[in-house]
Amino acid sequence: MNDLGEYFMVKILSSGPLRGKSPKRFCRQLALSGLAAIIALVAMTSCVPVPAWSQARRSSSQRSPSSSALSSRSLPSADEQRLLDLLNQERETAGLKPFVWDQSLADAARAHSKLLAQHKSLSHQFMGEPDLTKRAGAAGATFSSVGENVGFAPDVELAHNGFMNSPPHRANILRPDFDAVGIAIIPRGDELYITEDFSRKVETVSTDQFDSQLIAAFNQMRSQKGLPAMNARPDSRLQKVACTANLNAQKILDETPGATDLAVFTTSQPDKLPVTMQRAAADKTLHRMNLGVCFKSGSANGFSTYWVVAAFFPVSN
Repeated sequence: MNDLGEYFMVKILSSGPLRGKSPKRFCRQLALSGLAAIIALVAMTSCVPVPAWSQARRSSSQRSPSSSALSSRSLPSADEQRLLDLLNQERETAGLKPFVWDQSLADAARAHSKLLAQHKSLSHQFMGEPDLTKRAGAAGATFSSVGENVGFAPDVELAHNGFMNSPPHRANILRPDFDAVGIAIIPRGDELYITEDFSRKVETVSTDQFDSQLIAAFNQMRSQKGLPAMNARPDSRLQKVACTANLNAQKILDETPGATDLAVFTTSQPDKLPVTMQRAAADKTLHRMNLGVCFKSGSANGFSTYWVVAAFFPVSN
């Protein structure tokens, strides 16, 4: 129990729940009746475990995620809108960009809030329920990181104040890399059961758009090094390779005639490129890039990302 008379539970993915001793009656007039917070993260841009750049270098001799069948409305309720406004007021005060409403996250949150109300208790995963990443992905959300606050209180303002006075919940609300939120509020008796699902949203664009944005970012790095723009083109074979489950950089390089360098990586943003691409951008001997991109939605494991295979050539034609 804290100094405000709140009783709450905090749960992080890497640890079990920490439970306050339950009183006979919550101090409803003081603060939030119940809280819980969870956060799961992956790197926005990461390299897959393939041979390093020098090991994949020769010597000189998409589909869009399916729409969710869970969606029952496209706008938040009055209480949900009020909570969204309160969240964005906090972010504005902290100098952060406001959350955008994500209906897929809201659908995932609504299913979970119904369980909160049904059980009249707090948890991030009830028996038989998928974990946060899987249920958000199954609802159609696309993200590189995701977090959740859950709680119950007699009104929205008390709930929000409780979240903001609890460090883990406040951290979710004010996390700079979260940019989307879905909120679901289910009333039961005198309480509102609340789920706030946050994410770093992965914007889904066509393969052509992603290719263009990535090539522009790559050639901007070339320009900063005083080098001319590289001749870059989409490659249908490399796109098929990018969509395979197992990627072997050396094998791909060996099967790409004329290529001397290869980069294989994942990213959720086309302008965030790994060190292998930065090295290629600074290499005066490389003059052409063939590109294969495959979007993989998070419906199965929760996280969505683009897989990229880039082959580099010492000739431009």
